[in-house]
Amino acid sequence: MKALVPCAVAALAILTAAPPGHASAVLQTEARSWKVTPNTRVRLDFPVGDLHVKAASGSEVRFELQVRCKNGSTDACERRASRLKLEHHQSEGDLRLKLEGYPKATGGMGFVLDGILYVPSACAVNIDMGVGDLEVDGMRGDLDVDLGVGEATVWLERAAISSVNVDVGIGSATVDSPDGSTRGRGWLGRTVHWSPGGGTSRISLDVGVGEAQVKVR
Repeated sequence: MKALVPCAVAALAILTAAPPGHASAVLQTEARSWKVTPNTRVRLDFPVGDLHVKAASGSEVRFELQVRCKNGSTDACERRASRLKLEHHQSEGDLRLKLEGYPKATGGMGFVLDGILYVPSACAVNIDMGVGDLEVDGMRGDLDVDLGVGEATVWLERAAISSVNVDVGIGSATVDSPDGSTRGRGWLGRTVHWSPGGGTSRISLDVGVGEAQVKVR
């Protein structure tokens, strides 16, 4: 098994910038991509920010990242962004991605990550995320989400689903389907179990504090 190979998310370029006095910029990183098979399990460890996981055609996983900088020096923000690194490890049936280098203290400068992960729809996906908002759309494989604080919203096709389990420590848990809306129950935390059958994908959402929503089409 190969060791983890750190790959810098480099080649940052300022796409937009506000006039002086209203310092604001969007830094675009170089996209990374990997060839996979439908049996690959894709795992992403994402620290803080907004993350979108989208079903893609073909046989390639692609990760794109923007850094939004507000209320501070563009140069300082770019220096911090240049420290971000994407570690990856790929072996047979498994692709692991981990975003490292997020600044522990941003000094109120509005250092915000906005990531997009494109994955072939048949692949299984694991997301481990600290704080932020997560959206997943169109996946047909197994999905396992662990979000510390924030909001997770997942759109799924009913025909693909075997079971859905949603657990929220503090907050709300819901499954909306053509059959109606099911809300989480429980004294310590909220839990929803929903099993339409027919499909093969197993969906698991675990949110510590916040909201978890599964929307079935």
